[in-house]
Amino acid sequence: MGTSPDPLFVLRGSDGPINTLQFCSGSSTEPFILSGCGNGLVQLWNLQTRRLQSTVEVHDGNGILWANMIDNGKFISQGRDCRIKCWDLSKGHCDVISTFSYDAAGFCQCTFSKKANMLAVPGKEPSVVDIYKFETAEKISSLVPIEGARALGMVMRMKFVSSSEDRPCLLAGYEDGSIALWDISMVKILNRVKVHNESVMGLDYSISQRRGVSGSADDKLSSWFVNEAMEIKCETKLTLTNAGISDVNIRDDDRILATAGWDSRIRIFSFKKLKPLAVLCYHRDTVHCLAFSTLQGYPGLLAAGSKDKHISFWSIYNDL
Repeated sequence: MGTSPDPLFVLRGSDGPINTLQFCSGSSTEPFILSGCGNGLVQLWNLQTRRLQSTVEVHDGNGILWANMIDNGKFISQGRDCRIKCWDLSKGHCDVISTFSYDAAGFCQCTFSKKANMLAVPGKEPSVVDIYKFETAEKISSLVPIEGARALGMVMRMKFVSSSEDRPCLLAGYEDGSIALWDISMVKILNRVKVHNESVMGLDYSISQRRGVSGSADDKLSSWFVNEAMEIKCETKLTLTNAGISDVNIRDDDRILATAGWDSRIRIFSFKKLKPLAVLCYHRDTVHCLAFSTLQGYPGLLAAGSKDKHISFWSIYNDL
């Protein structure tokens, strides 16, 4: 694989570890990246000037777990204070416009479905996921494994996987290393498979390919697919040099994926066969989060946030 390339550029000046990243646009065509920090700050960085645009404390000093763009410059944030907030970035700065509280155990990130207008939130009991209507903050249902609310351990990662409003589905990764496919309308597990020996720490899924990839506290990167019978079938397991993956992100074109390592490394693989392509070395501590850009002028740009408070940007294999 050769030596590691240098990052395209690096953003410094964050006040805390970077827990979540999101590419977005502001009031015009200006491209931004939003970062959520471990000390409760949301920071908005201008990608053209490569400077910090604004900093807002939106969760009263509690760490930011997750942020997600909805549309028209509106974002959702999740904090360790067990609150979900929606804010408006259309004027180039953060204006909180709504908030609601939830009961939660652990530190699982929420996930949002724009098509179904649903938000999946970790529940009060470890294995439970609560489903909310986003606009009204009304709880629709609680997804409780038939084995019990604590049987699978904490829910660790979630992702909506259905593109249909009439049958929204959710993938959930658990502390016991299993991944379950939930039918939200029927409030039941369609299939559950143990894909790791340790907690599922990161997962991503391509709806068009019906394939997903997950990383764990163990030393395996696993790929799997969902067949027509809505069964999860294991496909490939790749042994990593060092154990521990914080995040997995598939690029929008389904050609490559990136993993965030506890060993401070970012690893690039082909999505089709999990062939190792590159190891990116810059950070000095755990890489917590990854994001691929779909912004005009920045297609395929990879951003990585780390415990070392830096955000690195990489442009590789964009001609695949």
